[in-house]
Amino acid sequence: MSFLLSIAAAFLIAQVAWPLFRQSMVLLSQQTPDSPAMRDGFARAVRELSTFPGVLEVRNVHSWALHLGHSVGSLHIRARADADERAILDHATQLLGKWLCDVTVQTEKDVDLNLWGTTPA
Repeated sequence: MSFLLSIAAAFLIAQVAWPLFRQSMVLLSQQTPDSPAMRDGFARAVRELSTFPGVLEVRNVHSWALHLGHSVGSLHIRARADADERAILDHATQLLGKWLCDVTVQTEKDVDLNLWGTTPA
């Protein structure tokens, strides 16, 4: 009888421990948060950011769970040479701040070839 109770207790412990173990592995491996709402909202924010005036390209988009309820991310934005970098950064921070607790945004401006009297090929 004690053998059966031991098996039942082990089964109950495993059921309780499995979600904790799984969440710990997600955090330790810094995986992307698995919430569909977060993934969809973050993807929508990146798409909206790519249409902001002066933004040419949004790339190297990464997000991961740092700890429970705290997602972070980073991305690069390529902007026109005459774009307002501060406005782009503010807009990116506002959009992505809804989905990420911390975000690092790097902007890179295109070189204005007209400064040297050169036209692109």
